[in-house]
Amino acid sequence: MEQNKLITIKKYWDITEADLAKSLLDSAGINCFLANANMVATYGLIANAMGGIKLQVKESDAKKALEILNSITK
Repeated sequence: MEQNKLITIKKYWDITEADLAKSLLDSAGINCFLANANMVATYGLIANAMGGIKLQVKESDAKKALEILNSITK
């Protein structure tokens, strides 16, 4: 298992929701990346074709990141 490999842990269709999730992870010290964010924000109609905005973290941080995100949705 490559520890620095980025994996997608969640997909969003709304840039605001994606930015909120990224901010939560950033504040917890988890580096993350929003793939396709600029394209979806600029050309919203192609969000489905691109698979939405993909929240990506290092594989080694995935479990902790999901715990954080899941804790706010309960």
